[in-house]
Amino acid sequence: MPAKIASAALRHRIADTGELAVLDVREAGEFGLGHVLTAANLPLSVLEAGIPALVPRRATPLVLVDEAGEGRADFAAERLAGLGYSDIRVLDGGLAAWGQAGFAVFEGVNVPTKAFAEATLEHFATPEITAPELKALMASDRPFTLLDGRTEHEHTVRCIPGSTSLPNGELILHLADLVPNEEDPIIVHCAGRTRSIIGAQTLISAGVPNPVFALRGGTQEWSLNGFALEHGNERGAPPLTDAARGQAAQFAARLGHGAEALAIDPARFAAWRADEERTLYLFDVRSRAEYEAGHLPGAVHAPAGQLVHAVDLWAGTRGARIGLVDTAPHARAAMAAYWLRQQGWEAVVAGFLDAADFTQTGRPAPLHPPFRAARITADALAQAEGVRLLDVGTSADFRARHLPGAQWLTRARLSEALLSVEPGDATPVVLYGDDGDDPRPDLIASDVAEQAPTLSVRVLDGGRAAWRAAGLPTQASPGPFPGGEAIDVLLWLHDRHTGNLESARAYLDWELGLTQRVAEDGTLRFALRHPE
Repeated sequence: MPAKIASAALRHRIADTGELAVLDVREAGEFGLGHVLTAANLPLSVLEAGIPALVPRRATPLVLVDEAGEGRADFAAERLAGLGYSDIRVLDGGLAAWGQAGFAVFEGVNVPTKAFAEATLEHFATPEITAPELKALMASDRPFTLLDGRTEHEHTVRCIPGSTSLPNGELILHLADLVPNEEDPIIVHCAGRTRSIIGAQTLISAGVPNPVFALRGGTQEWSLNGFALEHGNERGAPPLTDAARGQAAQFAARLGHGAEALAIDPARFAAWRADEERTLYLFDVRSRAEYEAGHLPGAVHAPAGQLVHAVDLWAGTRGARIGLVDTAPHARAAMAAYWLRQQGWEAVVAGFLDAADFTQTGRPAPLHPPFRAARITADALAQAEGVRLLDVGTSADFRARHLPGAQWLTRARLSEALLSVEPGDATPVVLYGDDGDDPRPDLIASDVAEQAPTLSVRVLDGGRAAWRAAGLPTQASPGPFPGGEAIDVLLWLHDRHTGNLESARAYLDWELGLTQRVAEDGTLRFALRHPE
């Protein structure tokens, strides 16, 4: 059995400044309903595939959290020890014991960064504009620029009418090509509050001369006021000009106190990369297309704006170092370093690197689990009879489209499923996920091989994508899962984007309350400062 750590001892460790990765191994829906503030979510369903990127240094102290000490964290500890992780503890009694000890349990996702945005708003007094005020501005003759600081995909799905997609990390890089008049107001919006605030304050802190505002409540507040959203908008920034590049360099210098404070020299950077006692995350903060065209070997793609917004998706080790890679004028890296430092990370810009150093092309190969099950093709499966089909992808994808007769299963509930198998039942089992890169079927197949070695297990080669590509039929199950089985989805977060105004209001109220809750918890401190 893995070593245990009591809740009080864990809280003391979290308050320390050394490296520590608190990993909640429950599914995303469970995590969203309540978790330790500084925990990163690494669901058991993708554990072995997700851990190398999230916690790359195998000597990092790990604390694993499950619901109530029911065994999932113990199982995860065993699996991670098998991968070479050497300093593992399990929270005794799980999240339930943490709450019973009187320590705060936080709902939602990306809570530290969302709380940081609220603290930013308070510290800088970032100007805001309400939805009715923006609507009135639209009806006036005054020119203004409306920018969407989210991802391009989110923008295309739904945005404020007339906005242009410019993710927060790209704001200061492209601004001069979009806003030629220094007197015109600039308004940054997102779906709620976080990226609106950070985007607007980025421009202000960088010294942009225009009046800048964050749209209070984003697309959700817009809908709550009865205003229609725009769908299918693909407006983005034009190709970068030399003038914009030059101005971006000035903005980046403003954020970086003359750039030197955020930069790291080659010798120190090499020492960081060679240091086996500390974790170094190496993030390429450019666009996906730029990254795939050529990047520094070992760098992980993490767009600057999204990295600031949700750093816990990429960096599971608190107290680690972060090196940021970009091309000149390194404006995106400067933006990310500026905000990550204020969140408490030791982040630097590797400004001496440029295109000539980016010798690796394409996307890194997906991280597959060490166990690879036997495969069956879509055509062979279509001809097979008497097969038990298990869909181990997301519950949302299962609802929308699954193989006829399939059941949905998560790794966390595999033992329950195996208990339902009658002794002597030799029905072949076929597992499938979303596509050929989905690690979940092989992970569950490895568990089945260990827990029920007499069962014949195969994985559908290429997953659901290959089945559909072969022109084979699928079914939909749009109704709710019985017994709350869809533990991989936090519905109150999802529903706010599907016209559920009650969920939208609840979400915005939740964001507004984070500052006080995080302050009362006391385990997370920010280092907010004005640029000099």
